[in-house]
Amino acid sequence: MMRWWIRLAAVVCCQLWVTGVLSAPVDILAQDSQVFMRPSGAADVIYSMTFRDNEGRGYIREVGPFYHPMHINKGWLQAGQKKYEVTFSKFSDSYRAQFSDYKTEAGKIYTLVMHYRVNHRFADSTTRHEGKNVVAVWFNPPRWGLPIAKSVIKLVLPLVLPPEVKRHKDIKPGMVDKLGFIKDEANQAEHSHWAMVYTDHEQERRLTVYAEKKNMAAKGVHLLKCFIPKDAFPVLSSGKDVEASGAAEAERLKSEGFADLTSEAYTIRFTGPGQFSMRSQLTIEEHGRRNFVPIPDAAPDEKVASPYGKAFEGRGPSCEAWFDGETIGCEVGLKALVFSKESRPEQRLEVAYTNQYRLWHSTPRLVECGDTLCLPIHFSAVSQNFGPRLKLRSSSFHLISGQPLAAGTPVDKPLQGDGPWPVFFDAYSPAELELGASRVDWAVLSFKHAVNYPEYSSDSPELTARLLRRKNLEDRAQFAFDMPADPMGLEKGQWNSTKIFARRMVAGHLSQSDKDVAWDHLASFIEFFLITFFLNGPLLLLWLVAVGWVLAIVDKIAGTSTLRDILLPAGKFKFLHPTKGTLLGWTAVIVPFRLIWLFLAGLIIWPIMRLHPVWALKLKDKVPEYVAPEITVATFQSEGRAAELDGAEAAVVMDRPIKAVNLIIMSLQEKEAVKILSRNPLQLQLLDKSLADTKGEKALVDSLNDDGTLPREGIQSVLAALAIEVQEKMWRADRDATLQLQQRKVDERWTALNRLSESKRDNYFNEHYRDLYLHDRFFGQMSQTFAPIGADAPLDSPLNTLGAARSIETVKGQVEQVQDLAEGLVEGIESGAKATVAKLERLFNFDNESIEAMKLESIKNIIGAELSPAIASIAVGYDACHSACHSACHSACHSACHSACHSACACHSACHSACVSSCAGGF
Repeated sequence: MMRWWIRLAAVVCCQLWVTGVLSAPVDILAQDSQVFMRPSGAADVIYSMTFRDNEGRGYIREVGPFYHPMHINKGWLQAGQKKYEVTFSKFSDSYRAQFSDYKTEAGKIYTLVMHYRVNHRFADSTTRHEGKNVVAVWFNPPRWGLPIAKSVIKLVLPLVLPPEVKRHKDIKPGMVDKLGFIKDEANQAEHSHWAMVYTDHEQERRLTVYAEKKNMAAKGVHLLKCFIPKDAFPVLSSGKDVEASGAAEAERLKSEGFADLTSEAYTIRFTGPGQFSMRSQLTIEEHGRRNFVPIPDAAPDEKVASPYGKAFEGRGPSCEAWFDGETIGCEVGLKALVFSKESRPEQRLEVAYTNQYRLWHSTPRLVECGDTLCLPIHFSAVSQNFGPRLKLRSSSFHLISGQPLAAGTPVDKPLQGDGPWPVFFDAYSPAELELGASRVDWAVLSFKHAVNYPEYSSDSPELTARLLRRKNLEDRAQFAFDMPADPMGLEKGQWNSTKIFARRMVAGHLSQSDKDVAWDHLASFIEFFLITFFLNGPLLLLWLVAVGWVLAIVDKIAGTSTLRDILLPAGKFKFLHPTKGTLLGWTAVIVPFRLIWLFLAGLIIWPIMRLHPVWALKLKDKVPEYVAPEITVATFQSEGRAAELDGAEAAVVMDRPIKAVNLIIMSLQEKEAVKILSRNPLQLQLLDKSLADTKGEKALVDSLNDDGTLPREGIQSVLAALAIEVQEKMWRADRDATLQLQQRKVDERWTALNRLSESKRDNYFNEHYRDLYLHDRFFGQMSQTFAPIGADAPLDSPLNTLGAARSIETVKGQVEQVQDLAEGLVEGIESGAKATVAKLERLFNFDNESIEAMKLESIKNIIGAELSPAIASIAVGYDACHSACHSACHSACHSACHSACHSACACHSACHSACVSSCAGGF
């Protein structure tokens, strides 16, 4: 009964949606983007979005997304003649616009205005226009999830129009072409209105593209694009992020003429353990104009200290500047100190640049100085990269060390004598370096000198040093000293700490820090021994997992008991013992020492002891008791070990000698060592003999006749060489396991081939033919998988070479297709052996005595073993067809050779044809 109410409600809701009663939260009436292209490729944008509010709100949830880096300069909400403040907060790649103490009303129209800078490069290099050095300039405003009735982009280009342009219509096509402007025809066609106008910007009249789109869909993109000369962007950013590349800063920098560096003074002030600042105060005599100077590159050795970043607790670099004594604004950029105003000729510029540094907490550069360890610190003044030093008149370093002197040291005159001083200046004489003292409020510093200096007093003054350079000022100034490691909180290492502690203890100069360290070390040792005592059992288990299996293998091979001696020295479970306990004790701690002793004893100590005649006699191996020998038969074969063989070698092991020879020919053709001229009879052209790598390949190319045919003796040489290669790989292998591996690879290749689509089978076959060719029913598989390949097919791939077929007439008068390059090789063997087979029955008219008589003694001597029946018969030229046919058919069909060949292999009246068409290997 209630279902009709549900249906009625659904219909009413749909109708309300269609008629617009259920309207969007706002209607976007227009958006306008005025885009001022900057020399770096970035853009300054004045963006406005006018909307009719249908609900009333106090914020706009998401404005954007924008390209980044992006910085909002100002923004407001326009309501009639009134402006309301808007605050913007980051929201992913967009911003949330919050109206301050104001809420819009439903039905009224408002405009959101934003002034922002986008340091993203909107100019991309391109060679699209006949190789011209132009860039593609583009812009698209933020997208909205609602339709927009009208969208306008005014792209202000860095192209200055001539003075005769007074009105927009004064801009002529020829004038625009002369400026190098190229429109994008396709992009222009996407707009409902597109025009060339001008905009007055930075005291210049600039060419501007006006582009308008109407009725944009929700999330629609309004893209404007054109092309202008790359020279219009003098500091074009090298990357998309204009800030990261430094181009954003470079476009603000102005410089002309030159300036001389006349004075430099550097103040190094240590403000706490591992912390110090360096202030570079430089005086410059101006001869031109500029609003920046490079960031001074005066710095400490980067191997011992690093500067704090800008955002690190406010410790980033800072700068101050004065023009003729007048303070001006100074900003630290990526590569320059930028002034708030431009200098004039003959002015005196003073710049003070301060950076905060921290010493690396752990450093290997500590050196001994007195009874302590010190860190050598090296400072360098500005280099020639900052400015020429030829007119430098004053150069100095001032160190405020943060290290205390004895209480009562005078602070109104230089220090006299050799100290001892808490900082070491070994590189300078008193004439070069002036040491002094200054009062300091130790409370404002974080040093805790009471633990490092026994004579420290809160009334102790601070050591200072001043280096005044009086000669060779054109060289880059250097200042070096050694700072004690203890008050700097630097890691000294276990060995160094122990050595210094012992030295101070003997001298009676232990500080509170030394005592604290000693107690810490003692507590650590006690803690270590307690833990290892009670965790001895689990630690022994860990040793058993880590090295126990290695010791067990050694014991098994050598008949020793090292595993028991090292991990169970008592020979049995022992609950508690200092050095032999299994559950409680320090047995696990001693394990590494026992392992080291075992290694050294076997490698060094034992051989040295044998050098002494007495010890040599005692250590001499006992003569074993005589045991009557037994005759045993040994083999190097490892059961289950399968040898990795290539195609020809696998063919030999599988008793497919003809296929082995054919695969060698295919390999030589792939290497472009030979070229197959004729498939029937087989005839090769030798191209490059040096490309033959294996023994079989070398034997084949060496055996070719002048006309490119392969004689009987050549077959013998190839198979003998192959037998040697196989023997080298099979001497430890299990023949049955090897055969199973090869057969599995063959079956897997054919299964994978048949699963492929027809378009992919050719490439797969050409890549894996060495395995596919070894299948017992290779040609039957070929006929089921591939379309017939004519006998005249070019020999440009393994597929064509192995699969080419020709028509023959069988004894029953039927026409069959056989692969005839195999026939060419078999006929070559037959002619070499002076045997012609005409009928299938004649194939079996042979006697074993003739086979034995025809085996070549030379081949037997080469390989040092008897050949398999198939290889031996082929190698001596005796009835090759019998060996190939019998082996292949018998292994494939397990039936009488004649019946199998006749019924399965499409043989014809001659045995030769039967072998060729089915079982004789070949291409």
